Amino acid sequence: MRIRYSESRLGISLIEVVVTLGIMTVLFGVTLAYNRSSVAKTTLYTEQSKVIGVLNRAKGFALQKYREGGSRFCGFGVVFYVGGSDYSGSGDYELVGVNKPPNDQTPCIAPSSVPPPSDVTPLENYILHDPIAFKSVTPHGGVFFVAPYLETFSAGNVDLEVKGNPSLPPAVIEIGNGGTITAIQ
Repeated sequence: MRIRYSESRLGISLIEVVVTLGIMTVLFGVTLAYNRSSVAKTTLYTEQSKVIGVLNRAKGFALQKYREGGSRFCGFGVVFYVGGSDYSGSGDYELVGVNKPPNDQTPCIAPSSVPPPSDVTPLENYILHDPIAFKSVTPHGGVFFVAPYLETFSAGNVDLEVKGNPSLPPAVIEIGNGGTITAIQ
């Protein structure tokens, strides 16, 4: 059996090409928009994880220095450089050590306060990946941990956002009074 082709129907029409290209363009546009949104989310949550890692590092240093003794620091913390903060630095946030007071009877950090900038020593400097920024930091500039009971000074929330993308909700880090750190998506 032989299949016969009509000589008038050997190719595809211009209308079929235009319709196919139109469908492909719409699908490509939807995929591209979705991909850009997911890249921004991934960057936001990666930076949130990094900030949580630095907060956990400060807690670990506080416990380690207490156990070993002989440190010039009585506590450790993370200072965030946002508008309205008393602190200033070269990055977006820093791991800092709180200098021991000269008198052993003086508490490391006064209750319900944060140490003044003159009482902290920067240890490590961190920069947020562009376009991520701190939206707000409720702990008035920083969070500090003092061993042995991991007293937390300035517990609150740290909000990260993607600059120029108001449709994406901020990534929130909640810091509790007992040193608990929780990521809220």
